[in-house]
Amino acid sequence: MTARPQIKGWCPGALRPMAAEDGLVVRIRPWGSEMNCKQALALADLAARFANGTLELTSRANVQLRGVDPVHLAKLQAELEAQGWLDASPEVETRRNIILSPLRNGQFDGPKLARDLARALAAADAPRLPAKFGFVLDTGSQRLFSGVSGDIRLEPSDCGMMLRAQGVRTGCSIQSEAEAVARILDLAHWFVQSGGIGPDGRGRMKEFVKSNSLPQDLQGTLKPLQNRPAVVGALGDGQLVGLRYGVITSDALRRLATQFDWIRITPFRALYLPAGNLPDEASFLTDPADPFLRVRACTGAPGCLQAHGITRGLADTIVSAFPSQGLLHISGCTKGCAHPAPAAWTLVARDGAYDLVTGGNPWDDPVVRGVPAADIPNLMRDL
Repeated sequence: MTARPQIKGWCPGALRPMAAEDGLVVRIRPWGSEMNCKQALALADLAARFANGTLELTSRANVQLRGVDPVHLAKLQAELEAQGWLDASPEVETRRNIILSPLRNGQFDGPKLARDLARALAAADAPRLPAKFGFVLDTGSQRLFSGVSGDIRLEPSDCGMMLRAQGVRTGCSIQSEAEAVARILDLAHWFVQSGGIGPDGRGRMKEFVKSNSLPQDLQGTLKPLQNRPAVVGALGDGQLVGLRYGVITSDALRRLATQFDWIRITPFRALYLPAGNLPDEASFLTDPADPFLRVRACTGAPGCLQAHGITRGLADTIVSAFPSQGLLHISGCTKGCAHPAPAAWTLVARDGAYDLVTGGNPWDDPVVRGVPAADIPNLMRDL
């Protein structure tokens, strides 16, 4: 029987990296999910000097470096501090789990709101939340983040901005950035004080509100706007550019930084850039019909300590074989880090072979077990 993977209950950071088979994973949280050209050039340089030469975008709109030698960690952290990316402590860093819309055309000043919220969460009297508790600031004129994981959400409605707890279909009206920060903190304090955190230190809003009603003053009747699918191409005043597996090389990032004044990170494993011509780069996904946009794959073996097989290399060989509709997820283990949610097809590595789950999560019961990698293309063609 395959050993159950270890679920740590926390994500890596810049101050608290996570060990992997290929070295440390160092995750960086750019303020407001944005880098200016100077910061992007610096990050490209750090990836080449201290990591494996690539950068990974995460589903939380962060950027992470892999393969960092522990011997060089202190110097890397000093360089990150020079760019203004380090928090006061690992605890403060963990609380700054904020995802901000790449659009800047909404009712509120999104970057200011994100900074003010981060400052409030770092205060001594801020609620001590679980490590994966997150805040989604969908502050553009279009709602983009309905499928993005979060616990407290600020979203556009027909009547302006609204605050909503994940798992509750309606929310209350918010009139200003200051009110947004105050009410977000009220909701977070209620979650903690009402018993939202379990004995293991974990807890998510969606599960908690199933059996606990929000306070009257945090309820509301507003409904969020219909979500706009995040499709590569023109979006607002800029363009959304997908990345194969959410990975960009240091050289590709350097070319972007020399052409564009800013780069915004999205939770779609895609970059939001100013309008303009892109450098020629194979990993950039700009065609909405590109099948790689429907593939999610973690690092897999040999980079991950818990992976039981290759993932991205397998995806490269079968992407042309899988059906023209639906999402394909290839996971190195049952944790499903790249896509911890249902997918049309999920291949889960297990002892060097693969199980197939249809319409479910990596930890669900498979419909086919123990398929060798060489037989996966035929399996996918038969779906």
